[in-house]
Parts: sequence; C-alpha cells; structure tokens
Amino acid sequence: MAAAVAGAAAWAPHAASKGRPVSWRELRYEGVVAQSDWYTCGPAAAATLLHHYFGIPATEEEMLELALGAMADGGQNPGAGIHAAALVRSLTEKGLPVRGYRVEPGSLAAYFRQGGLPVIVHVTRPEPHYVVAVGLVGDWVLLADPSWGRRLVRWDELAEEKGYSGVALVPLPQTELAARARALQEEALSWAAGRLAQLRRRGGSWR
Repeated sequence: MAAAVAGAAAWAPHAASKGRPVSWRELRYEGVVAQSDWYTCGPAAAATLLHHYFGIPATEEEMLELALGAMADGGQNPGAGIHAAALVRSLTEKGLPVRGYRVEPGSLAAYFRQGGLPVIVHVTRPEPHYVVAVGLVGDWVLLADPSWGRRLVRWDELAEEKGYSGVALVPLPQTELAARARALQEEALSWAAGRLAQLRRRGGSWR
C-alpha cells in the first residue's frame, strides 16, 4: 500500500498540465522504465539508471540485447535470468562505468547518507529482482522498481522484507556525469520528501 499511495496522486498536477487524462500506471512509472517480461527487470533497471538518473538515452530492449551478448560471450545461459556481471558490462558499454560490490545494508545506508548516487540493487523476495535504489529520505528509501514503478519503503524493509542480497551495482561516473546524476537524484528525493510530508499532514497511513 505504501507504494500505491506514494506513486499516484503526487503527479496529478503534472499530468493535468499536459491536457490529457493520465492512467494510474503512468503516474506510478514516472521516472521508471517498466520491465516487459519476468526476466527483464535487470535490463529495465539498467535503462532506468541510465535514462532517468544519468541522462543517457537507453531502453529496456537495448540493455537486454547488450546483457544477453555479455552472457553469451561468457558462455552463460540466461534461462535463469540476467547476471549482475552482464548488467555491469552493458552499463559500461553505454558510457557509465559501474562496479559490482557486496555491500551490507548498513554500509549502503552510509553510502547514501554521504551523498552516494543511485545504484542498482538485487533483492530476493518474493523472487529475485533488480531495482534502482535512488537514495534515502530519513528512514525511507526511494526505489525505481521496474515491476511496480516508483515506491517508498522503509530502509529496514529492504533487507528484512525485500530480501536485499547484498549485491549492489555502483556507478563510478566522471565529474560532469556525476553532477548531472546528482541533480536528477535530488529532484527525485525532493519529490519523495514532499510526498512523505504531505501524507503525514493528512494523517495518511503506509499500511
């Protein structure tokens, strides 16, 4: 329910300014590339990171093709899903240097509190899945989820309920690209902070 509340009405003014009705799904997916199949969450998350947070044009289809090529070169079978290493290579080929790390939840929270840029994280519940962790707003993390859209969850839920596996794909951009990403990240986190404040004023519940 938290995601549904967080991702909907906040963008109604933006939608109205375009002079056309906007669906609930469009509102949720503002700033997120949706996955088209069960196994394409990784490429969709990669496209989200590139397009919406680093200003590098990318589509799910393109990132899937690059990732499948990387897996084929390594003799890997994509039948069980796209490997993190394939996403690292596909992102790097698009001009965004990325490195995969094992990062404990506390260290990842510290990374964001120290100004870290959005990252792709791997979760395991209810099934293996990739999402973009945009950053922290207090005790909440803003996620760009290819299977749902934009959502806010409590930080502790990322590990306890979503099953964060410890795998994080961390971008290592040069200065100009990092500055662009930081501006886009701050815009998204400002929206999230405003949405949280709005719900608190209204006495809204996340449950």
